[in-house]
Amino acid sequence: DQAINKGVSKEVQFKTKNLNVWTDSSLAWINDVKWQECKGILSNLEGKECFLGLDLAAKIDMNALCLLFPPQDGIEKLTVVWYFWMPENTINNKKEIANFPQWLVDEYIIKNGIDIVDIRIIANHICEVYKKYNVKGLGYDPWNAQALLHLLNDEGIYDNVLEVRQGPKTLSEPIKEVEALVMANSIMHDGNPVMRWQIGNVEIRVDGNDN
Repeated sequence: DQAINKGVSKEVQFKTKNLNVWTDSSLAWINDVKWQECKGILSNLEGKECFLGLDLAAKIDMNALCLLFPPQDGIEKLTVVWYFWMPENTINNKKEIANFPQWLVDEYIIKNGIDIVDIRIIANHICEVYKKYNVKGLGYDPWNAQALLHLLNDEGIYDNVLEVRQGPKTLSEPIKEVEALVMANSIMHDGNPVMRWQIGNVEIRVDGNDN
């Protein structure tokens, strides 16, 4: 029980290492109660140092940008905020999956285009982020990213823009670190319901090497 209570992924590790149970099935990643305990009132972040993570999906799906603010003057905990973009028709046609229309009204989702996402809108928002905050770097998934990168390059955004491929080699250690931060209540977010929904839908697969 002690190992299992540390977190969902620890349960997988416990079964694999101690019970010799191969965790072939997917399990949820982070306990919702623990995630919600990290919710807080964010301080003024304007002008603060941050790092960006960009994930571009298919033209008709959700696209996301994460802003990560390390502890610094005025910021006690690692702090994260997000931007989410979706086309209008996707918001309306997939409302049975999640409460996308209400999240749009509450400004947790930004409507971008009618049928497909317009990457120029995303590029403009990223440029605004660079003006508002002290951005130290941008990591991006190369899938579907080249056209947007060209737009950013035209705006002078190319220094410390790094490719981050999706896979165990690049994501295993960061995933473990994020979980540890959440379990220790060492990270703060604003309770964004879109991210809460996404966290609840993350599934993990752990091999015998804990990757």
